[in-house]
Amino acid sequence: WRQLVVFFIPFLFSLVVVFKSGLYFVVNEYYMLTPVPLMAFIVGCGLAQLNKRVLVSCVLVIIGIEGIANKIQDFRIRQPYSALENLESLMDEVSQPTDRIAINGGAESGTAMFMAHRRGWRVLPELFSDEEYMSYLKRNDCKYILIIRKHPWIDVDLALPKVHDSEFFKIYKIQ
Repeated sequence: WRQLVVFFIPFLFSLVVVFKSGLYFVVNEYYMLTPVPLMAFIVGCGLAQLNKRVLVSCVLVIIGIEGIANKIQDFRIRQPYSALENLESLMDEVSQPTDRIAINGGAESGTAMFMAHRRGWRVLPELFSDEEYMSYLKRNDCKYILIIRKHPWIDVDLALPKVHDSEFFKIYKIQ
């Protein structure tokens, strides 16, 4: 009875997180961290029922191998993200680390902003042609626009001074 109560309390809290996060629970892998203690508890209870230490060790080794093999692709940065590895040094060539930037791509990914080590805005590509929005960026001290040319972002051409142009990136100076 006590094990059942200990099981259901974290289970109910995990369900709250699952229902509160909705679709993001499926899409974002870090939400899977929430039920990990519960799953560890369940596995621990199951392994405690086994009497043979060799069998318990084999099960734990299999779980460990599966965990690593399931995420082996995360140990290497793939395209289109591998181009982002040098983004900070590229931005350092044309701007100061305190300069605020706008990046095409919208709200779906903050990876480019993170890799640039800058602060600023992730902007939907169509907003770069909106004069009012461009004025907003200028008023809020945005100094550069970074256009990421490869999938999943959309390439944009702007009527601004271009300070960098390569296969993966274009950088425009606003002010």
